[in-house]
Amino acid sequence: MNKKILYILGLSLIGSQTLKAQSGVFDVKITTNKLDCATKKLLVDVQVKAHDEKTKFKMGDANYRFTYNPSILNNPILEKQGFFSSRGESSDPNYGTHNLNGSVARMKEGIVSLNTFYGGSGENATEVGTEYLTVSTIGFDLVDLKSSVEIKWNEGVGKSFPATGMNEVKFSKNASGEIDYQLYNTNATGSFEGLKINLGETCSADLKSNPTNESFFIPEGFSPDGDGVNDVFEIKNPQGINMGVSIFDRFGKLVYKSDDYKNDWDGRPNQEGFDNSRPIGRGTYYYAVKRADGTTFTRFMTVNY
Repeated sequence: MNKKILYILGLSLIGSQTLKAQSGVFDVKITTNKLDCATKKLLVDVQVKAHDEKTKFKMGDANYRFTYNPSILNNPILEKQGFFSSRGESSDPNYGTHNLNGSVARMKEGIVSLNTFYGGSGENATEVGTEYLTVSTIGFDLVDLKSSVEIKWNEGVGKSFPATGMNEVKFSKNASGEIDYQLYNTNATGSFEGLKINLGETCSADLKSNPTNESFFIPEGFSPDGDGVNDVFEIKNPQGINMGVSIFDRFGKLVYKSDDYKNDWDGRPNQEGFDNSRPIGRGTYYYAVKRADGTTFTRFMTVNY
């Protein structure tokens, strides 16, 4: 029988029974997925990675907690599930579905509590490496377009619970030769990178430069099959802003990178360890688009044939 040490992250503080941290140390950050001033919508991506090569770990359960000002942002919803989810675009059967249980909306401060769960197969768990993985996309309504948005993490070091935290899966064989696993707390001494956007400046410039409400658009996928239709990964309306593009496979390995992207990627990888004589295989990939103005967009995409 598989053994699982129950650990309810963010909801209670476990005392002497909590297993001490193992090798895992995590970094978390929140990035802009999409800001649409015309429709007053903000999508943000919740991301996680290992702090460095020595602190990689296999993801167990996790609770990501961050705060926002409800007079500027409102109505957080789970828009899309990414890694560590059986219903996400990565479709990992080792994990359950994400939820926002524990989130609260107070007068002066709102709290988002994003929960992910290890399903306990006892044999497999997704490794958290040194490249950021998108856990979920959270959507907000924008209430005030003249103020600055700031989303802050509830950090776990030196702070009172509940706080952002997660645990790692450790596998071993029991006396009968069966595989058992236990969950150990990861170390919360990594970086916590929040998000701050000056809506007054950003939305004013965006609405003036886009009177027809045409917005920066990144496709959800493309089909590099050489038929002349949708053969390249084309980012619509870049507005003349230089941008860099990085593409990762579902395991977080870098497949393609361009620091000055020209809408010319035909699906062929340009990184070591991949066959660059032909396009990558069909499936789900993950992109990071960084514009010269500092805006970063990260999410999943689909390559199809």
